[in-house]
Amino acid sequence: MRATICAAQGLTHADASVAVRLAATGRWQVRVAAPEKGAFTESEHLYGLLGRAPGVALVPPDKQPDADVLFARLGVGYPVPTRVARVVGIVGDEFAGPRAAVSILRRTVRQARRCDAILAESRGLFWNPFRGWKRVVRFEPSVHPDFWLRAELAKRISEPPPAGQRSVRLMFAGSITPEARLRVLREVEAALAGLPAAQVFWRVYGSGVPAEPLSQTAYLDALDAADFVLAPPGWLPWTHRLAEAASRQTVPIVDEREGRAFGLQDGVSAVLVHGDWAGAVRRALEMPREGLRKMRQALAGLTVERLTPAAAAARLCRQLRI
Repeated sequence: MRATICAAQGLTHADASVAVRLAATGRWQVRVAAPEKGAFTESEHLYGLLGRAPGVALVPPDKQPDADVLFARLGVGYPVPTRVARVVGIVGDEFAGPRAAVSILRRTVRQARRCDAILAESRGLFWNPFRGWKRVVRFEPSVHPDFWLRAELAKRISEPPPAGQRSVRLMFAGSITPEARLRVLREVEAALAGLPAAQVFWRVYGSGVPAEPLSQTAYLDALDAADFVLAPPGWLPWTHRLAEAASRQTVPIVDEREGRAFGLQDGVSAVLVHGDWAGAVRRALEMPREGLRKMRQALAGLTVERLTPAAAAARLCRQLRI
């Protein structure tokens, strides 16, 4: 099977994730039609990674696609698919609310007429111009493409985490932005005031904060050492953090809506937050060891079922019927 991923404005994490998943099955020949430097900040980095990925070939963004399946981001220009069997349109947060520009909407709906399915990155498409006439599948994040495209990291994340009791109760490593995340971090920091410092791993960075981001290896080390990981909101409507936490069997503390969309259940595979982040953290820290052990088992099962590239690809193909 041949797939072309058309990213005329540059690569996003979703584009790279789809490419990695399909190539990992060994059944797909994947071509990525994208510029090396695009409109998105991550484009150049992802382009370099995919250039070394087995089963993935980079082609000029204006190359006419010739494939069994074309993935194309809607709302921007892309080659008219004349030699493809099926087309999957990708839409982002431009349809997460009523602020979508009329011009983008018109162009997107026009392009969608040729699509067999829509892959939606937004949190829920509560305003959905495709409802009733197109099959819409929600994009499910997997482990960050960085981990699967670097051999040493792929080996590490494919192996189960160390067994036994962990030394850290709660960890967070990440940026303090956007503002919604900063509010959560401040609320949780206040709730952790009475916890021994050795039981918390806390590394934040951003404007006015001198700390540097963790290396990917150090990030995995921190996840392996912790019982719980805080997963506050970020810039994107989804986060790789949930998949990475599940792969290391570190229980995520995450917003209820985002967690349920990922397939997590409160008290079973995650601690879901209903607005009160400090209360959710206290609830997590009061959890008995037996309950924590069962939650780690649930996350191990979730990883096997849907988070490895091959499992994620099989699930995506079933949902898109390709």
